[in-house]
Amino acid sequence: MVHFHLKNAQSWGNERTGADLAAQIDPGFVLGEHVLGENVAALSGATTPA
Repeated sequence: MVHFHLKNAQSWGNERTGADLAAQIDPGFVLGEHVLGENVAALSGATTPA
C-alpha cells in the first residue's frame, strides 16, 4: 500500500502541496480492525481478551 501513496505523492501531490508528501508516510503502518480495537480498548482503559 505504501507504493500507492508514494506514486501519488510523486505524480501530483508534491507539486500541488509544495511539500514532499513521502516524508509523511509511515512504512510500518498497518490498517486493520484488530489494531483499531486494541487502540480503542487501550484509550478507554478496557482490556482485550487474550
